[in-house]
Amino acid sequence: MSVLEKLKTKGGIVLAIIIGISLVAFIMGDLLDPNRSLFTVRNTDVAKVKGNKISYTALNNKIQELNTLYKMQVGEQSFDETVQHGINTQAYNTLVNEIIMNDEYKALGMQVSSDELFDLVQGQSPHSIIRSMFTNQETGTFDRSSLLYFLKNKDNDATGQQQLYWSFVENEIYNEQMANKYINLVQRGLYIPSYVIDNDVQENGVLADIAYVMRPYSSMSDSLVRLSRAEGEAYYQQHINEFKQSEGRDIDYVLFEVKPSADDDAAALKWIETQQADFAATENPGQFVALNSDEKYDENNYRADQLIAPVDTLFTAELGAMVGPYKDGDTYKLSRLAEINMIPDSIRARHILIQPTEMTPDATAKAQHLADSLCELIRNGADFKALAVEYSVDKASAEDGGDLGWFVEATMVKDFTDAAFALAKGEVAVVQTNFGYHVLQVTDRGPAVRKVKIATLVRNIIPSSQTYQNVYAAASTFAGQNTTLSAFASAAAAQQLSIMSATGLASYDYKVADYSAREVVRWAYNAKVGDVSPCISLSDAYIVATLKDVREEGVMPFEQVMPVVNLMASREKKGKMIAAEMAEATAGATTLADAAAKLSLAVDTARNVGFSSYAVQTIGVEPRVAALATMLPEGTLSQPIVGSSGVYMIQPVAVQKDEYEDRNISETRLRRNMDSRADEDLLEALHALSGIKDLRAKFF
Repeated sequence: MSVLEKLKTKGGIVLAIIIGISLVAFIMGDLLDPNRSLFTVRNTDVAKVKGNKISYTALNNKIQELNTLYKMQVGEQSFDETVQHGINTQAYNTLVNEIIMNDEYKALGMQVSSDELFDLVQGQSPHSIIRSMFTNQETGTFDRSSLLYFLKNKDNDATGQQQLYWSFVENEIYNEQMANKYINLVQRGLYIPSYVIDNDVQENGVLADIAYVMRPYSSMSDSLVRLSRAEGEAYYQQHINEFKQSEGRDIDYVLFEVKPSADDDAAALKWIETQQADFAATENPGQFVALNSDEKYDENNYRADQLIAPVDTLFTAELGAMVGPYKDGDTYKLSRLAEINMIPDSIRARHILIQPTEMTPDATAKAQHLADSLCELIRNGADFKALAVEYSVDKASAEDGGDLGWFVEATMVKDFTDAAFALAKGEVAVVQTNFGYHVLQVTDRGPAVRKVKIATLVRNIIPSSQTYQNVYAAASTFAGQNTTLSAFASAAAAQQLSIMSATGLASYDYKVADYSAREVVRWAYNAKVGDVSPCISLSDAYIVATLKDVREEGVMPFEQVMPVVNLMASREKKGKMIAAEMAEATAGATTLADAAAKLSLAVDTARNVGFSSYAVQTIGVEPRVAALATMLPEGTLSQPIVGSSGVYMIQPVAVQKDEYEDRNISETRLRRNMDSRADEDLLEALHALSGIKDLRAKFF
């Protein structure tokens, strides 16, 4: 008993010491962490912009706000990862841009006054956003009364969604107005010197027809071009800006895709075989399909030539006849002849489409009432065409009095098609679809023909949970047994697995190939080169990756880009060597024909070569050739020109100068291009100057 008590006592002391050491380590860790103290939580900044911090809470609040607005706009309560990633990115960009631009606005003393904002919303010429929100669908004009009604009643919305949406709209209008002022200010500060306009006039006023010869780089053996390391490094330094890169990760990976096994195929076939007797016996095959099939019941009628084998055999069969089970892609199917109908193959109809001005019960009821009234007027002899022109929001058909022409089943939305084929010639009815309310009239019906409805019971061949487990086990075993880059490559080769690559993955990327793979990217940013990931689950696949390279933001090291540098430098050196050989060989030549004879090259021609030509006819993209073509006097033989594909010699054979090139047109073009660049490049430049540190990858 005493031994037991001693063990308990000593064990308690040991346990207390262990807990005490752990507690001290925890506290000291907090004290030593620059982002944390005893009284604060861990750093939750998702970005730093110009010394300002964006917290996780601020970003998450903005994301939730945009989520709510998106749901209101599309009428859906959930969306996929791609949409959510886009919303997250928009929220982040909004907060970053607010910091950057607000500093600019403050420094310049810019603002949008309350009177100015009021005018943009309720003035004589309201903002385009307001106009689009409150345009009368019947007349196509701005409806000020609807705007005022909305503003008066938005606070009565108990959900608060209308107020949230309006605040968002006002903020967007305010931000756009501020941005327009800023951009206009920058654009007005840009100046085009007169000599630039003069040069542009001269350059665009000259077109040349040239004769040329070209010696391609492939004509010289690569073995003749020896490049020293010093020459490669010199080229690298001269073109240093071409080797800048953003932060990124390069990975190699193998995919273990989850596909149906032979057992899964057999299970799908067995299921549909067990349904065969019940499907044959049911009195309502359409309902049976609706309740049991993996695909909904197709209520369309079909001609014989619209049916594929083996279903086409049912067209002439007795009602209730069946075919199958048969395999169609990744499904097994049973098809049964559900109906035989004598109906027109096509009909001709016209309609007047009425849409609610907004998605409210009152607006919907108003639209339905208008459609019912028009229908009654037409039944009493009113002119359908005139009413279509006046009221229909389908302007394309309204111009023809609402005529939709001839159409077959499945051409229009189902509710519209069902109603149209059920109406007699000349009959008028109101039909509701997702487009609104249609005042529909059938104007002609084709002759009745035999058509059939086919009820098809479908069973998808899908992977079972056991198949998922088997694939996961294989992927996990691969990851667990091959924890180095060399082992990864060897095992992939042994198992005949394709190694794929993803390069330049940014910290906030979420896709690898076509898969949503955010966890793979997060792993890559926490791994070391050569590490192999655990098995990571994707949609219908598992992935195992290895980190191949880490790309640091800035200029790529020479060693990393040396193969590319050597290739580019060698081509440049080869070009100079070929040019020197051509110059020596053609010394004393005054015409291209003489030079071509000495070089044993064929003469070719290109027409209408201009200074600003993107590509030269018969040659391709060769800016040096295009520039020199307009500068050489007619008949002058050029020196060798080192181009993109080879080395050229040219001779202008005809030069056309437009002495009447309009200077104003040139100035307008240059100004438009400059304004466009200011608009497009301004925010990018401000971002580059703001020292943005993106830390979202820690949280998302």
